[in-house]
Amino acid sequence: MAIINQKILPLNNTSSGATDLTAIIKSLSRKAGENGQVTLAIGIAKRILDELNFSGQRRIKKARVAERLKEIRNGSWEAQISVVVLVELPDGSMQLIDGQHRLTAIVEHGVGVATCIKIIAARNEEDVRRFYAKYDMKGAGRSEAELLSASGLAAELEVRPATATGLLKAVSIIENGMEPNTKGEGKEHLAGFDFRLGKAYQWDAEARAFDEIIDKADTFLKRKLLRAGTMAVALYTLKHSRIKALEFWTGVAENDGLRKLDSRARLIADLSNRALTSGNIRQSVQQSTVAWNAFFQGRNLSIIKCLDGAAIVIEGTPLRKGGSR
Repeated sequence: MAIINQKILPLNNTSSGATDLTAIIKSLSRKAGENGQVTLAIGIAKRILDELNFSGQRRIKKARVAERLKEIRNGSWEAQISVVVLVELPDGSMQLIDGQHRLTAIVEHGVGVATCIKIIAARNEEDVRRFYAKYDMKGAGRSEAELLSASGLAAELEVRPATATGLLKAVSIIENGMEPNTKGEGKEHLAGFDFRLGKAYQWDAEARAFDEIIDKADTFLKRKLLRAGTMAVALYTLKHSRIKALEFWTGVAENDGLRKLDSRARLIADLSNRALTSGNIRQSVQQSTVAWNAFFQGRNLSIIKCLDGAAIVIEGTPLRKGGSR
């Protein structure tokens, strides 16, 4: 088992992201025994927390630290599965993406503790966020909002957080053939955070366009437009009939002087009046497609009817009447 004390020697190379601390961590990793364990001194544990902690980490929870500290002190601590995970960027810099509660417990214990260190190569900051999200989602008590914040999706796509939240939900519907019921055998992957995050990047241009559009809407209407079913239809039409879709959705968001029989006015009214429950969740997609189809075809619309079992048809897209051709 490798042991390292708290005396730290400076590196000569200060032009890269590597530091004396990253050199120590790599040395520890190289000297680990066959079981991968090292004894981590409290000074090193504290420096990792202070200097290398990923900026998107959630706040430390005292209860979780107390659990780890209890394990250390009562002998139930399992070094081989108590892994501290860091990512290393091409410039040699490192970031801690998993293990902050374990490291905090080691510091509070006051004596070096056996643990394992894992170093993962990352190409860029996007990789770092992606790796962090993957590890973070495996732990207990992580909400989707926390995972989404850690992923940096909103910042990368340059959209507001609410739009990123809606996007992550909408892509499940899109990947399910525009059917909002994404539960059932063979559909388990549709709920996976990592799967949806990967798919979300494929809709970046449409998400940015929609984010700009809904900025014109009042608070109530904006909330309705960001519902998963509505946003799924918006993204889908923006991808396949962009010019027409920009006109349609901008008109809905602005809600300015629309004629009574304009399908956009009918959609606004329907979004305001229709109560969606788990039993009729499919209507969250249908109401937008009915209004869109009328607009695309240049028809007036007096009422939006959502019929049980009716096929999802979206004109101007691969889901137009008659299917792809």
